Amino acid sequence: MQIKRNNEYIRWYPLQWRPIEPENLNPQWRPQFTSTPEYLAIYIHFPFCNPPCDYCPYLKEHYKPERVELWLKAVKQHLILLSENGFFDNRLIRCIYWGGGTPSLARISQIESLMELISRISNITELAEISLEARPEPDIGSYLLSLYETIGLTRCSFGVQSFNPYLLKRLGSHVNILYFERLVNKVADKMIVSIDLLFNIPGQTMQSFQNDLIKAINIGTDQISIYELILTPSETLWKTLNEFDKNKLLNPSRTMYDLAVDICLDAGLQPILVSDFARPGKHSIYQLEHWRSPQLEVLGLGPGAISYIGRYQFANLAILDAYVQSVERRRLPVLAGAPISYDEEVARNYVLGFKALQIDFENTGLPLLSQAINECERYGWVKRYSNRLMLTRTGMWYIDNVSRCFFTSCMSSAITPNERHLLDWSEQWSQGERITCEIK
Repeated sequence: MQIKRNNEYIRWYPLQWRPIEPENLNPQWRPQFTSTPEYLAIYIHFPFCNPPCDYCPYLKEHYKPERVELWLKAVKQHLILLSENGFFDNRLIRCIYWGGGTPSLARISQIESLMELISRISNITELAEISLEARPEPDIGSYLLSLYETIGLTRCSFGVQSFNPYLLKRLGSHVNILYFERLVNKVADKMIVSIDLLFNIPGQTMQSFQNDLIKAINIGTDQISIYELILTPSETLWKTLNEFDKNKLLNPSRTMYDLAVDICLDAGLQPILVSDFARPGKHSIYQLEHWRSPQLEVLGLGPGAISYIGRYQFANLAILDAYVQSVERRRLPVLAGAPISYDEEVARNYVLGFKALQIDFENTGLPLLSQAINECERYGWVKRYSNRLMLTRTGMWYIDNVSRCFFTSCMSSAITPNERHLLDWSEQWSQGERITCEIK
């Protein structure tokens, strides 16, 4: 039974976002009203690249030292405002993830300074992971080892995308992979090493992708994240492609994905998420807990970062200057999001949770939930084992279809917001206009 594949890459739920004022959030996030401490992940968005890559959809700007200093001051002000509002009371920090952008462009002293503030105003006794995304460069090994010594960095993630110079050029990528194996060898005994690989790149062949996978495994990578290249019209790369390449991007072949799964499994890497495979005990705690049902609460710091806190999901202002302006007014830099009702919370556990391959099933009495499970079973996307639902190999490929099955009726026609929408809404806020939260 065939069905058109959805590849919108559902990252958030619910999707009907509205403007949110910070004071509406405060009563919902005070965990001192609960009897036990709550775990919390912190995601730090570092929105600078030097220069940005042509294919990347994430929020970023060109690196300038003075802009980084502005960012650092604002993020610290954000943390202090949260602390003064009692946000960290009775919360235990579980993991900290530096994403971007290119966080490895930050000076070691800047990272140390922010981590010191986090440790001073919050409880990090249960901190299990500190992860940082880094661009492969000849001298990055010494930088990472310094962070291992100073902040206890436990994991680094490299956006390699491909080891093929031709494909990197097609992507408009600026990574330096010449000495990557030497780099991995330098840091591997101190921290977990993860790399990102892309498939469905224009001009990529099955053989070149297989070569990338085998090389990633042979150099001793602990975790491999295998992502499908998905472009929107706003990315620079999309604007340069001919109609043939655009059509291939919109209608990808499953063959490359299946090849990646087979090679990783044969090499002893365990499936952790739909797109992630890791050696035993070497997976990213943040990535797994961010998706796995029930999802760990996440505090997003920095422009455009997304939080999931106390039955609310919300984004920060996505423009750095707007983010700065808000915290300087002593206003938390909240832009828009959605309250999460009981029904939406149940749906969210499935919509996002299946990215972690399995869900412990409990009968909640919601008819839509039973209907969704039956539909997924009918298409062969999910199998039921006692009280557990397992994603099949076919379900892994159709993951966005699976997620859509569990949308509540009021979300059924909702469209996933993206970074372009966050920027537009932030611009409206900066101009003092009414934020529309329209998705076109």
